[in-house]
Amino acid sequence: MAGFHAEKPGITEHVLSRSFDANGVGAYRWLAEGISTDATVLDLACGSAPTRPFVGDRWVGTDLSASELAVAIAEGRSAVVRSDALRLPIAAGSIDVLICSMALMLLDPLHDVLREIQRVLASGGELRALVRATHPMTLRDRWSYLRVMQAVRLRPVFPRSELDGHTSEAFDNAGLTLRSDEFRRFAFPVNSTDDLRQFVSSWYTPGHTPTESATKVARLDMNAAPNELAVPLRRLIATSA
Repeated sequence: MAGFHAEKPGITEHVLSRSFDANGVGAYRWLAEGISTDATVLDLACGSAPTRPFVGDRWVGTDLSASELAVAIAEGRSAVVRSDALRLPIAAGSIDVLICSMALMLLDPLHDVLREIQRVLASGGELRALVRATHPMTLRDRWSYLRVMQAVRLRPVFPRSELDGHTSEAFDNAGLTLRSDEFRRFAFPVNSTDDLRQFVSSWYTPGHTPTESATKVARLDMNAAPNELAVPLRRLIATSA
């Protein structure tokens, strides 16, 4: 996974920043909606920091990938710091809201990460996480994915996570209380071959070298392309005691 982000920094943002729900709300705006502009916000595993425009000025991002942080800095999204999610350089009880976009399901061991999140959150502080999901998706959505996967002979891999099962229990064990668990369908528009290639390039496909994957993606043409590809997401909101 570290190699994936080193080779393709900003790739997740490229897809999600163009993905909207039925009401025209973007994925990052959905994650951040309701956060006070006065809140002290920590963006954990911030990547290229795509959530930065949707929160107030009291924001700091942290990520382990130097390549992703370089993209964030180039975009003027500061302040950012490189750190491990298990050892955050943040004082205990100093964060009002911790956001984590498309990374919480990848951080391991999850219990230790959640305990570190609970440590830095103020009493009553909030964790907001955006994670991948498999629904809601229509039969047409699933058929569209199948057509694209067959065209490139690749399929995305989603590492298993405790969030796939006993989510509330995992939070409870770390001193967090799950308050909201919502699923929503977003859509990525496919208007050109480049759009389709960009979407497939965002897939994590272990077992294939970057050259192999790039060659497969280069074969894509609009004959395999639907008008849009579904991006089902899940938003988790929890509070600290």
